[in-house]
Amino acid sequence: MFGKAITRTALSSAPAEVYFDGRIYGDSYLNDHSFVSTMRALLDPRMGEGESVCLSFGSSSYSVADLGASKHASMDATVGSFLKNAGVGRIRIHDFRNSDKEANVQWIDKISGYIGSDYPDWCLVEKVSLFFRKVFNVVCYINPEQKSVLVLAEHLDVRKLHYLQCGILAFFPWYFNQEAGVTELEMRLIESLRQKDSGEYETVIKMIADRYDFRKERIKQLLNGFEDRFERVKLTQCENDISRFRRQIDSLQAQLRDQLMAKHEKEIMYAGILAKLNESNGESEIMEYFLCNKSIDPVEVYEDELRFVASGYITYFEEDLARTIIRNHGSILYQYCGRSFTVDDLEKLYTAIFLEQKIKIRVFAAYKLRMHCEGSGIKNYNYSAYGFFNGTPNPHIDFYNCLGDHLRVINDCIINNDYIGAIEQCVASARSLNLGDAPVMRRFMERFLNVGDTYERCLELPDGSVVTPKQAIEYLKKEEESNV
Repeated sequence: MFGKAITRTALSSAPAEVYFDGRIYGDSYLNDHSFVSTMRALLDPRMGEGESVCLSFGSSSYSVADLGASKHASMDATVGSFLKNAGVGRIRIHDFRNSDKEANVQWIDKISGYIGSDYPDWCLVEKVSLFFRKVFNVVCYINPEQKSVLVLAEHLDVRKLHYLQCGILAFFPWYFNQEAGVTELEMRLIESLRQKDSGEYETVIKMIADRYDFRKERIKQLLNGFEDRFERVKLTQCENDISRFRRQIDSLQAQLRDQLMAKHEKEIMYAGILAKLNESNGESEIMEYFLCNKSIDPVEVYEDELRFVASGYITYFEEDLARTIIRNHGSILYQYCGRSFTVDDLEKLYTAIFLEQKIKIRVFAAYKLRMHCEGSGIKNYNYSAYGFFNGTPNPHIDFYNCLGDHLRVINDCIINNDYIGAIEQCVASARSLNLGDAPVMRRFMERFLNVGDTYERCLELPDGSVVTPKQAIEYLKKEEESNV
């Protein structure tokens, strides 16, 4: 039972939330989000089309005195409230948190007695109580017809919350076939919840998440009919204009001829836009482009504005300039070498990156495009919220929102309705690094050589593994030794 609070997993990232929305979802508890992730890992493969499971938590601090003062009517209302929260397709976990352990135990026993005698549709799952009794008091009731679950637990903490997830198989017997059992990977997940460290749990969750194509579903959701949104806005504007013109015709007879002509022009525009929408059949060139190009990922759409992240390797830089500043140990590349790096080690690393090009810098950058308007980069973007790790933000975009000459080409493409060309220019800017731009390089090197930085792991070795600058230097030294 590990005590680390899990705030995000591969099954609770923004793309995963979109994928599981309305199917398996729910609350966090004690600032821990792991319960929903575990349910998604174990339940989703077994649930039918249209089914859903919603998790919610409740807590109370009832004392022994409160129990003695409870009348039958008030107790019946309390139990009814518990079962209402555990409605159709829901799992409700109620935590009795009084500092007096005996009070919590007595309340769980009292409520269990009421459910057992007055609610025949709810069945006690005895093996749950037997399984957890050596650690803490847990009682589980299920309603198979409604596929509902009520769990009563005693004074949960983060460790107990993780251990409680081992009971998911028993909480949902209608989804688990005892003969078929669970897969080897699912058993690893269950066993990881009992371990003292969260590493195995997060690893297995990532392995299960890799089976899903969250990216494809998010692209479809964000970009399906994206181009039509702008046209529909125009269509609505035209409808409003037509109504306004009609009112003006009734009230302004003196301007009748001019108003009729304007109305007629808008009707022609309306018909043209409508015809264009009918011909499009909802097809999206941009959506198809994103589906086919894994170096770009859409993250947000607002009306006619698309926000996306372009990723890849630093590809465009001046090699001659790189050779010059690598040889100059007084250049910006070595300004921060005192932070756990030697000049010789850094020279090896920069040579492998910029001259031999056998180690690559993985980068990403965020952009926004407005239909028929303009494009630009986005500074200080929260990449980790959308699952972008193992790379570093392009410093030109992330620190200064500077696209250089790319900006002119991007906006020219947008003016000519060439959105694919505009996106490709954004990808090119994300992969560019101006080694001669001192302010940008100073901030980039400060982050690049800062051990422990969020984006420290950004270098890809020839075997495809992604490492930190320190690990890359170790790799180069071992390679030299093996070639001696």
